[in-house]
Amino acid sequence: MYSKEFLEKNKALQKEWEKGAAEMAKGELPVKLNDSGIEIKSLYTPEDIKHLDHNDISVPGEFPFTRGIHHLLYQVNPLIMSQGFGFGTADESRERRQFLKDMGARFQVGGPEDEDSAVYVLTCDLPTQRGYDPDEAQSRGKVGGGGVSIATVDDFEGLFKGVDDIEKVLTLVISFDGVLTTTALWAAYMMDRRKEPVSKGFALGCNVFNHQWWSDSGAFPIEPAMKLSVEYMKWCVENTPLSYPMMFDSFNPHSAGAHAVHETTFDMSHIIAIIEESVKVGLDPDDVAPRCWGHIGFSLNFFEDIAKLRAMRRMWAEVMKERFGCKKKESLKLNTLMAQTHGTELTAQELPVNIVRTTAMAISAMLAGVDGLWIACYDEAVGIPTEEAAKVALRTYQVLGMETDIPDVTDPLGGSYYIESLTDKIYQESKALMKKMDDLGGYYKCWESGFIKGEMQKNANKRFMQLQNCEKVKVGTTIYQVEDIPEYEPFRVPEGVEEKAVERIKKYRERRDPAKAGTALAGVRRACERMDREWPDSCGCLMEALIEGARSGLTLGEMNGIMREVFGCGYYADAR
Repeated sequence: MYSKEFLEKNKALQKEWEKGAAEMAKGELPVKLNDSGIEIKSLYTPEDIKHLDHNDISVPGEFPFTRGIHHLLYQVNPLIMSQGFGFGTADESRERRQFLKDMGARFQVGGPEDEDSAVYVLTCDLPTQRGYDPDEAQSRGKVGGGGVSIATVDDFEGLFKGVDDIEKVLTLVISFDGVLTTTALWAAYMMDRRKEPVSKGFALGCNVFNHQWWSDSGAFPIEPAMKLSVEYMKWCVENTPLSYPMMFDSFNPHSAGAHAVHETTFDMSHIIAIIEESVKVGLDPDDVAPRCWGHIGFSLNFFEDIAKLRAMRRMWAEVMKERFGCKKKESLKLNTLMAQTHGTELTAQELPVNIVRTTAMAISAMLAGVDGLWIACYDEAVGIPTEEAAKVALRTYQVLGMETDIPDVTDPLGGSYYIESLTDKIYQESKALMKKMDDLGGYYKCWESGFIKGEMQKNANKRFMQLQNCEKVKVGTTIYQVEDIPEYEPFRVPEGVEEKAVERIKKYRERRDPAKAGTALAGVRRACERMDREWPDSCGCLMEALIEGARSGLTLGEMNGIMREVFGCGYYADAR
């Protein structure tokens, strides 16, 4: 990258620096390891990136997209405000959405005050995420507590009441194991209540298979989960051209213990497995790859996470081009429509200090060049955000996006000796780990053997010990503790929400045609059995049956219940 003469001059300057630095340090220069175990020096110079080919860095908007997938970013496409919300029933969640809108929440930062665009990132309660209705025994005490309860077409009608143009609303329903059934309910709402085609839906998907490798909470065994994810992908590719049904999730694995190299490698391996299965059912990788999106996490590892996303973009582009032979430029771009700052970095002590933490993480995400961002609220460590905390998060977007000069330049850190060196090291270590996984038999084998979770667990234990030993600190918690912390009144979900949801679903069932619902439920069972028995030829039959079920008045829990009966239930369940 540099001439021999230039590097010689740099070496001379570096020796002078080392001499002065040694005097200041009174001995050896400080060296530390980042969370990924990569050595971090006190100074980076051209020497650290002399081995790089300029084509590996390139320019924004060009292969391998290390510097970003857009030629221009926030200058023409302001940051997408992918702020999550949701609690109680549709009524309570709609009220919170209206509050955010009144405070200036739009699809993008700085959107006109009269613009009716938005992002609906709907956090669902645990029953919805696991596919249970609010009146089932497994839901007791959990309905509406950690997110909105969605079980019927009525719930979607309530959530979108007052929304005139559905194409202007980017919707993500965080429902994990309930994603096929919530999507079916949404499709029924579009067709029967709005009288609009599902093709108008602008949505992100939270696929069933994505949490199998970082969480023990998956409702379905691994093979059925893969089939369900590809079933969902196929329906979305063929019916909802504006949707992004497959999630590249580094946020949740980090919370489970993964470091930057783990996140990059394990998630890429997971996506490779998904696309390989998609090819078996007849999908073209060039139709699947552009429909994926990155849920990238940003922590207080400020520069490491910037370099991580840059390495991810480079690896994504090369894998899609070289492994799958993708020809479309869009296939080679890793979309980051909803990155997220880590709530696990926040503390329950001295809650206002978390505003500093979330702001630092948000700046890191913007400097990395994310398309959209969910900024954690400062009180998430104690519960559902209050309106005041939600407003502060909203103002963080607006100040960073409208008052600072961060948006003025695409990839402002491009060319930094430190950032380019760290990006390349994460990329190279991720490639080495990917080869190790291939040698061990690929994603499935590494998942089944416990290799993936074992690696994350080791790093999670390391982080814990570092906090215990004060090698890493949390201000106000492990260091500078104060005894007199002001009392804080956390947000409380209104009383009676569970009873309200239970009563609504009972009335919903009373209004439907029992014979029609029974026929539709039998159709869901036949589709599940056929999909399980005749895969991959049967791919495509289940979503049709689920949508027909939703249009016939079936609930989320009724449809997911049949799926659990046929495919097996539980992370460790025998699929047979």
